[in-house]
Amino acid sequence: MRVAPASLKSHPETPDQHVRLRPALVNGAPLRLECPDWCSVDHVAADPFHLADVFHASDQIALPAPAGRSTEDVLVAWLTEYPFVDGGGPVLALDAAGDETAELSAGAALAFADQLVAHAGALRQLAARVSA
Repeated sequence: MRVAPASLKSHPETPDQHVRLRPALVNGAPLRLECPDWCSVDHVAADPFHLADVFHASDQIALPAPAGRSTEDVLVAWLTEYPFVDGGGPVLALDAAGDETAELSAGAALAFADQLVAHAGALRQLAARVSA
C-alpha cells in the first residue's frame, strides 16, 4: 500500500487498474492513498487519528427477512481492509444479527456461501411442505 504526501503528483495511470489514488486525511494531514476500486469510504471525511485506523470498506449488501409487518436485515456483508495493520488484507465482513461482525478470508467466505446455497435449498423444501 503506497501513501504519498498530498503535495506529490500522482501518476496518471496506476499499474493495477483495480486501485486508484485518492485524497485522504490522517489526523488532519493530507495525503494520497491507494484505494481499491470497491472502496466507498470518503477518506477525507473519515480523518482517523492514526494511520493504523485507515480502512477501506465497500457498500453493504443485505438480506432482508420478514419480521412482523416489516423486514429486518438478517445478513449484512461488505468488504473491508485495514491496509496499515499487519495481516489487515481484504476480508469479507458479515454481520448476521446486528451485534457482532465476523471477518472471513476468501476460502471461508466461499465455504459460507456454499452453506447459504444449501440452506436456501432446505428453505425451499420447507416452503413446498407448507403448500402441500
